[in-house]
Amino acid sequence: MQRLYAIILTILILSFRGWAIIPEPTEPFNNQALSFDFYWGYLQYHHPEMAALKQSPAQAIRVSLIQNTSGDKLWQSVYRFPAVGVSYMLMDLGHSNTLGNSHVLSPFIAVPVVRQTKRFSSDFYAGAGIGFMPKIYHPLHNSLNTAISTHINVYVDLGLRVNYQASPNLGFYGGGHLVHFSNGSVKKPNYGLNYMLMSVGVRYGGIISKMEHNGLPQQDDIKNRLLLTFSGFYKEALDYGGPKYNVASGSIEYSYPLWSSLFRVGASLDYMCDQSHGAILERNNVAYKSDWELAKLGVAANAEIILDRLSLILHFGGYYHNLSRDIRNQWVYQRVGLRYQLTPRLWAHLALKTHWNLADYIELGLAVKVFP
Repeated sequence: MQRLYAIILTILILSFRGWAIIPEPTEPFNNQALSFDFYWGYLQYHHPEMAALKQSPAQAIRVSLIQNTSGDKLWQSVYRFPAVGVSYMLMDLGHSNTLGNSHVLSPFIAVPVVRQTKRFSSDFYAGAGIGFMPKIYHPLHNSLNTAISTHINVYVDLGLRVNYQASPNLGFYGGGHLVHFSNGSVKKPNYGLNYMLMSVGVRYGGIISKMEHNGLPQQDDIKNRLLLTFSGFYKEALDYGGPKYNVASGSIEYSYPLWSSLFRVGASLDYMCDQSHGAILERNNVAYKSDWELAKLGVAANAEIILDRLSLILHFGGYYHNLSRDIRNQWVYQRVGLRYQLTPRLWAHLALKTHWNLADYIELGLAVKVFP
C-alpha cells in the first residue's frame, strides 16, 4: 500500500508539471458538461481485524457537473486547461450490514497528463469532499465496523483516466482510482477505509476544444519564500469514547518555484505537540523525564500546487525526535491539505497529517509569509 501511495504521489506531481501558455480557441468553446460514472472494486484493508469487512465488491454511481477551463487565468493555461466541477456519489461500501452506503459530495479537478490527440487523452483526477455514512461503529450494535466511528468523514479520490472523444459533445472514459474515507482521528476507532476501484463513464456536453498556444503570460517573480505556519485541533487517540486530546503544530517552511511560478518545492522544520503522546507512552511503559520530551520534531520535503488563491500542499517528512516511533513504527509522516490566500501575506491552512494510510490528526490554522 505504501508503494501505491508513492506511485500516485509521483503521478500527481508530474501531472501538475506545466508550461505557461495563452490559449486561443480555434473552434467554438463549450465549457459545460454533465457526466455519469460507475465505480467497481474492493476494500484494501490494512489491519487483520478489518478482513471481515471485505465481504463483496464495492460499487458506486456518480453524477458530475463539469466546467472546462479556457485559459483565462494563469493556472488554467499552466496546467493545460484542466476540467473542474462538483459531483455527488452514492457508494455501496462492500458490506451492507456493517458499512452500508456512503453519500459523497465532492469538488474535483481533472488535469491532462499528456497532450490531447484528435480522439484520445488522459488525465489525473483529484477529488476531495465530505462523505456521510449512516452506519458507524457501536460497541454493542455494530462492533465489527472498526473503520468508521463518525457519520461525517473526509473523502479523497485520486485516479488516472483515459478518455475517448466520440463526437464534439460526447466522450467516454475509464480509469483506476484510490478512494479513502477517514474522520482524521477526531473519534476512535478510525482505521479508515481504502478502496482500489475501476471506473467507466460517459460525458455529454463541452469537450475541451483544440487550443493554439501563443506567448507567455506574466508570472509571479517571487523566488525564495519563507512561511511560518501555526495550527491546532483535537483527536481521540486511545479507546472508543475516551478523552479528547489537544494537538498543536508549527512549521518554518521554505519554498522555491520549479517548472513554473505555480509549482513550488522546498522543505520545512516541524514542531508537533500532541497531548495524547504521554498517555500512549505510559500505556506502553515508556518513561520520559519532562513534558518537553513529548514534543515531536521532524523535517519534511514539500510541494505546493497553486490554483489561483487556492493551493494544494503535499509534505513527506521524517521524525528526528519521537519517543513513540518504535512503538508504532512511525518513523515518517505525511501532510496533505489546502491553503487559501486571504491577503498577500496570510493563508488559511487546513490539512490532514497521517502516517501513511492512518490519520493522525487534522490541522486548522494560518500560514504567514515572513520573507520576502
